[in-house]
Amino acid sequence: MQTRGLIDLRDDSIRLTDKGTLWFANNGMPESQLRKTPRIKGCLDWTERRMHIGGSAGSALCSHLMDLSVIRRDTPRRALRVTATGKRWFSSQLGIDEDSLDES
Repeated sequence: MQTRGLIDLRDDSIRLTDKGTLWFANNGMPESQLRKTPRIKGCLDWTERRMHIGGSAGSALCSHLMDLSVIRRDTPRRALRVTATGKRWFSSQLGIDEDSLDES
């Protein structure tokens, strides 16, 4: 998302760019809600030890991706798995190499 110019990382925070606000709006989170809080919550994933988007933006995007069957719940309980559909979605939307993603 940073490479695509959708988010800006600085001062230990994640901010949506104008392009990111539009992208999120097109992917399940209303632009009006995003404009209220352009700073989105960064959250350290305890398993992967990497930052990810949390808070309302992360939750809305996660729900949208589950509705599209891009990701699905897995075990352990909080784990998510990228589906075959998801591999194509991440490749087209974010330029992520399909082979680098898990498939279920």
